[in-house]
Amino acid sequence: MTRPISTLPALAVVACTVAISPSYAADESAATAAALDEVVVTARKREESVQDVPIAMSVLGGDALSSQGITDIRTFATQVPGLVFSNHADLKTSETSIRGVRSESRSAGQDPSVGYYLDEVYLGGGVGAAIDYFDLQRIEVLRGPQGALFGRNTIGGVISLSTRRPTFAPEGYVEVGAGNYGSVEARAAVSGPLVDDRVAGRLAVSITDRDGYAKNLSTGRDVEDAGRKAARGSLLFNAGESTELLASFDYLRIKQRSNALETFAYSSGAGNLLARFIGGFPGPNRDPYDRRVVGDLDPVEDMKAYGANLRATVDLGSMTLVSISGYREHEYYGIYDTEQTDARWTYSSSPESVRRFSQEIRLASAPGEKLDWLAGLYYYRQHTINEFIGSFGVDALGVLRLPAGFFVNSVGDQETKSYAAFANATYRFSPSLSATLGVRYTRDQKDISYDQRDPIGVIGGSRTFTSEKSSNRATPSLSLSFTPNESLLIYGLVANGFKSGGFNDFIGDATAVGFEPEKLWNYEVGAKAELLDRRLTMNASAFFMRWSDIQLQADNPATPFFDPATRNAGAAESRGLELEVRFRPVERLSLSVAAASVDAKFTEGFLPDGRTPLRQIPYSPQYTANLGAEYRQPLPGSTLDFEFRIEGQLTGVDYLDTSNIPQSRVDAWQELNAWLTLAEREDRWSVSLWGRNLTDDTRPTRFFNVATNPLVGQQLIALNAPRTFGIRARLQF
Repeated sequence: MTRPISTLPALAVVACTVAISPSYAADESAATAAALDEVVVTARKREESVQDVPIAMSVLGGDALSSQGITDIRTFATQVPGLVFSNHADLKTSETSIRGVRSESRSAGQDPSVGYYLDEVYLGGGVGAAIDYFDLQRIEVLRGPQGALFGRNTIGGVISLSTRRPTFAPEGYVEVGAGNYGSVEARAAVSGPLVDDRVAGRLAVSITDRDGYAKNLSTGRDVEDAGRKAARGSLLFNAGESTELLASFDYLRIKQRSNALETFAYSSGAGNLLARFIGGFPGPNRDPYDRRVVGDLDPVEDMKAYGANLRATVDLGSMTLVSISGYREHEYYGIYDTEQTDARWTYSSSPESVRRFSQEIRLASAPGEKLDWLAGLYYYRQHTINEFIGSFGVDALGVLRLPAGFFVNSVGDQETKSYAAFANATYRFSPSLSATLGVRYTRDQKDISYDQRDPIGVIGGSRTFTSEKSSNRATPSLSLSFTPNESLLIYGLVANGFKSGGFNDFIGDATAVGFEPEKLWNYEVGAKAELLDRRLTMNASAFFMRWSDIQLQADNPATPFFDPATRNAGAAESRGLELEVRFRPVERLSLSVAAASVDAKFTEGFLPDGRTPLRQIPYSPQYTANLGAEYRQPLPGSTLDFEFRIEGQLTGVDYLDTSNIPQSRVDAWQELNAWLTLAEREDRWSVSLWGRNLTDDTRPTRFFNVATNPLVGQQLIALNAPRTFGIRARLQF
């Protein structure tokens, strides 16, 4: 399911040759080669160097995000070992996987496996996590379960986004760009004092508008376009010598024609009503890779999201008190042509309304020689209303002999409350040996009212139920750290996490109601090294994870209708190696490697038919690698620098469906990106030419199998972004 592409230039070979060449390094002494910058993170709820944290994690700073044009999770995921984002072409069902730990959900009521946080406030998954990446200080990706400090729904890991804070020194920037497919983007921020030494403010905005990557031949309009507007404001209050308040508000509006799927294959079964109506298959979409789709309705996604945070920090001398309050809400509506033909047949829409409130209070000790500790309490409340509406066009109504206006639908109204207490402590037995112990105790309460009306049995049948469930879980973690010298950290880690149980609040099997928590243990060893006067950092980890009661969402292949359900369906194991290298052999040249090898497979369990065994976990490719090289050359007689960056992405064989049928297999693929920048030496302004997917590789990113459904009768796929390129200018002041 991937087209042949040109072979990548031998980027890795060139990079390694340059890196290890003694003659090249001899041209400039080690004294003139700049050391790599120290990276400060807050993975353990306090500031420390990433090289001192006994956790497998990746960090990308705001300047790198901006220079590489990273504005969302799709462009960011390729930078991190073992992180995979399944771009399903819509906001609601796209999922994030780390080390093969994933969750497939079609609603906000079912929890993700990877937790997204914005300034330490939980975003949820799906639509809630679909924020724009702009005006960020950094992104931290913590791999493996983070149950002790971050809690439930982080069994795969955490993606933590930190925004830029207001400054008392005036600053700002403006960034504009344009590219192919009519792409236009603009971002800007301004920060400065509002009351001298007391109040500072920051305001940032982002606008993205792009024509579609595909065309709907039935309507003549572009689809798979982008339309996003975002704003974020924050106020920093110095309320005395020991108290600081940081208040922020963000807004996001998305309106686009997305979720236009290509038909990969048609079903010609005798019972296929659609095939009989249009005169048999194959149907009108003959080439699933030509970015030409068919549908009498253009798809639409419309979303409004708001968020507000309040962070209070009080210095108590020997301790620091931190309070973080967060409120988030979004309203989402999506509709698309279910069967992707020009017949007036079937349409699916999935409105969603979500409200979230969280409150965290914690105390942390001042850094000590022997013991550092942290303890806190957490409260979370979420209300979701998830709907599905399946409507019928006049052609289908006639074939099925249904009255005008007939539709099937479901509504799930769900309330979640979660309470937690947590503690984490690091004890130093000696200057070179320390241990960190963390634990979190969580109590979840969920209740639901659900109604599914399906009198003709096309979405699993009718059902109505109310239910409630509660669960308690302790999630410990223990790590040992050994630092034989100041340049090397060796660690071992054992950690536990769980994903909350819940209810089937989306259309599907009329017999499915609830499911229990999913539990995971992670065993990990790693090393972090800084070498050659901090010109080289090498971080490596090896892990083994085992989890049980896996929450698996799948359609029953033994039934003709679309009747998915989430059930606790078995157990799995994941093992692998991860490597991150940053190397600056000389002052002007930087090299990087971010790679992972992952083997994630089910060890027991079956598909809902009870006969087909579960095998490889989808969206867990055998390997991923990102190889980068960046060179900066001053232009003689000027204050300008010329900068060139090239980046190669390599991904191994993968499957896009739990069934692992051959049609869902994606062969190994490669992608090439490049940036060419002219910059003022002090980085006050820059102009960049950029290109992504320069080889124009075309491959599926989603496989949706409804071939046995008599109303649809197809296997559908979504495609990756084609070759894109453009120009971007930035002015900083």
